[in-house]
Amino acid sequence: MRTYAVVGKYPVYDEDGKITHTDISLNATSGGFDSFTQRVAGDHRNKPDAEAIELAKDAYFKSEYAEKAMSESVQEIDNLKIKAKERDLKVQAQKEQLETINKLVENNAKLTHVSILNAVMSKNITYGTIYKQYMDLLPIAKTGDTFQTDDLFVLEDPSHEEVDGEGIKILIQAQKAFTYNGEPISEFMKGGKLELGTATAWPFVGKE
Repeated sequence: MRTYAVVGKYPVYDEDGKITHTDISLNATSGGFDSFTQRVAGDHRNKPDAEAIELAKDAYFKSEYAEKAMSESVQEIDNLKIKAKERDLKVQAQKEQLETINKLVENNAKLTHVSILNAVMSKNITYGTIYKQYMDLLPIAKTGDTFQTDDLFVLEDPSHEEVDGEGIKILIQAQKAFTYNGEPISEFMKGGKLELGTATAWPFVGKE
């Protein structure tokens, strides 16, 4: 797994002289040469390097692995949150802003579905940590939950041994409408009784 070191944290100012973002520059310390600078919302100059690295990688995930429209929605949500903190908004303004955010979140959910299917099924996810972030966006199935064709959800596999920080949540895609009755993850894995015709598991395998 490639590791990084922070080589710089540079503030980005708005027209009023306030810091709105931080450009975090990273150099790879293993896994071959690589360097990049990622812009992150907020002032993170005093954050520990380990936290700054995670912030930069998370922002990189948003901009590079999500669909373009999803990235724009996420960025707009971040900007709205920053503005909400900086201003003493009136109640009506806060209400309108919340409605806008809720709409963006709704659109994000639809775009997330498409983005996850594209990334996982095409085996185009480089890092296990990115797979984990995708899985954290989806609901964990509970006994009695009903799913429709093509719905996405996750099941936890406590016995799973992580290889790249992918976590223990496994992606499941419903192939037909069905009710989850507490079946173990093995039932949905390759060769499982429910894999063909009911729902299929898509564990992390890394980019090919």
